[in-house]
Amino acid sequence: FPKLILPPYLNWKDEVLNNKNISLKCRNQLGIAIQNVREQKSWAIKLFTSWAKFPPSGAWLGTVTDFGDYDQCLSVPKHVHYCLIDFKIPMPQIPQWHNLYQSPVTFDRSNETLHHELMNISPIFYYVYVQTGICLPDDCRDKEDVLQLSQICKFSMCKT
Repeated sequence: FPKLILPPYLNWKDEVLNNKNISLKCRNQLGIAIQNVREQKSWAIKLFTSWAKFPPSGAWLGTVTDFGDYDQCLSVPKHVHYCLIDFKIPMPQIPQWHNLYQSPVTFDRSNETLHHELMNISPIFYYVYVQTGICLPDDCRDKEDVLQLSQICKFSMCKT
């Protein structure tokens, strides 16, 4: 059941719950929330299902934001807060005279493949950030916790 609820782009045990760069209070609260998902408690399910998806719906058409469900996050009957994470997709160095019609990579593929689609939309990532919304227990409000979770999400979402 937790695999259906927890955002799949994170390895919760290794990247979050065992991460010493996240405060013990924050890790404990996230662990409690995950345990409550296993017990099918509605508050914990609301907390995690309010998180944004990655990639965002409409990504193939240029949508680079998914705010998740802000209202659902704040309706969780526990002390929580909503965070918006901004991050850049890793890209090769931008060419000196670049425009949105100039692809940073070339694939020798037919026009109907995933590679061709990625080649067509990739130039936008030189200029825009991906934004994703997450909902966290209040014990994860510390700036360092949010920054660390943001970095984990960034690298987890960008894994190939």
